[in-house]
Amino acid sequence: MSTVRVRRAVWVTLELGAVVFPVAPAGADSGDEAEALLAYSRRASDTETFAGVVEVRWADENGEEQVVRVGARSVRGRFVVGVGEHHFIGEGFERFTSSAGDVDVRWTEGEGAAAPPPGESWNLDIGRRDEVAGHEAAVVVARDDDGNVRARFAIDRERGQLLRREVLDRHGRVVHSVGFVKIVTGDITPAVPATPKDAPAPPEALDTAPGGYLAPDEVDGYRLLGVYQHADGLMQMYYGDGVFTLSLFEQTGAIDWESLPGGGADVADLRDRAYVTAAGTVVVWQQGELVCTIVGDGPRDVVAKAVSALAGGDHDSWIDDVGDFLFGPFSWK
Repeated sequence: MSTVRVRRAVWVTLELGAVVFPVAPAGADSGDEAEALLAYSRRASDTETFAGVVEVRWADENGEEQVVRVGARSVRGRFVVGVGEHHFIGEGFERFTSSAGDVDVRWTEGEGAAAPPPGESWNLDIGRRDEVAGHEAAVVVARDDDGNVRARFAIDRERGQLLRREVLDRHGRVVHSVGFVKIVTGDITPAVPATPKDAPAPPEALDTAPGGYLAPDEVDGYRLLGVYQHADGLMQMYYGDGVFTLSLFEQTGAIDWESLPGGGADVADLRDRAYVTAAGTVVVWQQGELVCTIVGDGPRDVVAKAVSALAGGDHDSWIDDVGDFLFGPFSWK
């Protein structure tokens, strides 16, 4: 097998994806107020116009708090995140990254099957009202089957704009937060770059994955929503559970471990390398002749369970060794 480097698209997805506030992929609405609010927010994200500053806070794999602020602007669903030469553009399902005026990466965020309703995998209810960036917000709370709060979504009741998104660990501590610290809406016309004309060809949507690739219809509560083949041969399987998303990137070859940043360990017969970034969790591992990379925006132990399911490992062993070591409890005010 040839030795390969993990594609840069994976890192771009992690570094910038969260600031676009992925709520839930569009699913069936229900009469439940919490689920209806999430659906309202999803519709608003496709139509709202705003300009503001987003703050991202997260605990990295060393348990250290990281904070970054970036500009964010949207005109009726077409948005740009970032400043200067490095920014991220989105329109519809298309995503682009630009550096020094050139488009680096293009990918798609699931335009195939509908995700499950948010209430199918998570217990939803309405929490205490909050205020975010001067806007009164209703708060949707997502709990797991043990009653633990795993996510909170602060939504502007008047406009439907998602104002803040928090992900919590199994102990109820916030480990990732994305929220506006300043936002202006209404009668404004923020400058948003047009969809790049010199972008690489879009990935090809496939009905099914080619033989030899991992592409189960369901992975630990996540449903397969789309299969895409990039121009360089990289395969992407896009999953959603109604609240969180996973992208599984696969390519044939052997991992060039020296090309990856430090971190990771050999755990339960699975050599892996895991990272925590501004947008969530990434895990890289070798499975037979496939180099596999998971990109997930949900709780870290939930992402780890999905990796364990894909790799055919023991959930409890993998979570105890990897989840608690690399994604150990960390909280901040």
